[in-house]
Amino acid sequence: MRQVVMLDEGLRILEEGIVKAKNILIGHPPKALFSSEDYMKFYNCVYTMCSQRPPYDYSGELYERYKTALEESIVSVVLPSLNDKHDACLLADLLQIWTNYKVMTKCLSGFFLYLDHHFVVRRNFPSLNDLATISFHNLVWSKLYGNFLDAAISLINQDRNGKQVQQDLLKDVLIFSTFFAEIGEQKIEYYEMFEQIMLKEAASYYAQLASELLCCRSYTDYIQTVAWLLIQERERSVRYLQQGSVEKLLEIVKRKLMDETAQLLVEKQKAESHDTATYQDLLSKCAGMSLGGESSVSPLTQCPFLQ
Repeated sequence: MRQVVMLDEGLRILEEGIVKAKNILIGHPPKALFSSEDYMKFYNCVYTMCSQRPPYDYSGELYERYKTALEESIVSVVLPSLNDKHDACLLADLLQIWTNYKVMTKCLSGFFLYLDHHFVVRRNFPSLNDLATISFHNLVWSKLYGNFLDAAISLINQDRNGKQVQQDLLKDVLIFSTFFAEIGEQKIEYYEMFEQIMLKEAASYYAQLASELLCCRSYTDYIQTVAWLLIQERERSVRYLQQGSVEKLLEIVKRKLMDETAQLLVEKQKAESHDTATYQDLLSKCAGMSLGGESSVSPLTQCPFLQ
């Protein structure tokens, strides 16, 4: 007859694996921490504790221990590593810690794998993988989302103002990775929240820029500057925004720089007594710019009117 593994005894065995697995969060590879024999030892421990007859079936207790192990790792390692970080540093650390977290949870879920086949399905509980994502969302995403959003907006503004930024980092965060793609059912809501704030920031930026340019540019220079700004904004934004967001962004840029300044431009044109046909030709070029694709206006590496 197989010997019963009591709860305290089993948890002591598993604690060894849980403590080691947490080191994955700080960059230790699983192969350096666990041998094949280790994996089998922890898996067999869970298997035995789940397949014992009541009252020694400890499936529920093990599921809770797995959940607690995730929460402990987030509180002790993930949150401290992200607190007090800003801008590119915060986003880079977010991507790295999410990558490490996924590796750690894959390792831990391997130990507790029998729960997915035996316990989770019968109780209709979240799978081990889903539970890991839920824990990260509840303890990290919900708490620090505002910081992540501010960091992304800050990098976009820096890029717009000509500062060197890690565009690949923005692309990874905003399109392909943690920021919206892998964080569960709330991903659409989070992206829409980001998009709203991003568009609001852009509207404010270009409204202020339009006011500044109208004060010190001739109408011809202003229109050509707008054409250049639209090209630059599109070329930047397609690198790290979803296509729908790019189109909305460029619509806002055109509205703030052209539609809402139309009357002032007409007055400026009349005051400067320039050829109306030239003015209309420049307006047509701006109005005919494709928001989603190539523009008929040749891009410039540097706009002479912004010098």
